[in-house]
Amino acid sequence: GAGFIVSGAGHVLTSARHVPNSSRSITVSIVGGKLRATPVKVDPSLGLAIVQIQGGARSFHSLAVQTNRSSIRPGSWVFCMQMEPGASSRDSLQPSAHRSRILRNSGMKADPRYFTLSDRMPLSTVGAPVLDVSGQILGIVTDPAPKAYPNSGAIALSARYIHDFLRISGITAEPGMQVEERGEAAPPAPMVANNSLVHVTAYSSLLP
Repeated sequence: GAGFIVSGAGHVLTSARHVPNSSRSITVSIVGGKLRATPVKVDPSLGLAIVQIQGGARSFHSLAVQTNRSSIRPGSWVFCMQMEPGASSRDSLQPSAHRSRILRNSGMKADPRYFTLSDRMPLSTVGAPVLDVSGQILGIVTDPAPKAYPNSGAIALSARYIHDFLRISGITAEPGMQVEERGEAAPPAPMVANNSLVHVTAYSSLLP
């Protein structure tokens, strides 16, 4: 499933459902290949998991985490971005962006930990980052298409809770900066480094 880099040391944040307890092997697919990873922390209550890519020689481009609550403004443009298989080969990956707006700065039952988008998202976006127009993390998709609320848009956990989860796990995320939108026209997807977005795969058996 979807995930993204949150530290230069190769820490990946993803959904807890992508890293089940039965996992014995994990791979992280980036543009250019697949890398082994090990689980660091899983929090079922938040639905978050951290894995770390093995091998200390490689450096990674991490996405900045925007923890300012005022950045989650109803009407603001956002993008759910993920890596999807390319058209030419199942082993190739290419970034895919799904544009939406923030509908409200709370989740189901007015839960302040989450925010709601105006559109439902593909199921494959579980664990994908919700980015502002500059490419900073505002949240992570936890429920792209709520079954109990068929008229609701996707639900995302706010970046403040991502930041706290990373801090408790001993990971210092790059802080975000306040960004002002200009105009009402739909903006293009933000430019992010190719290896910032990843695809996480867990296996119940050991890989050779």
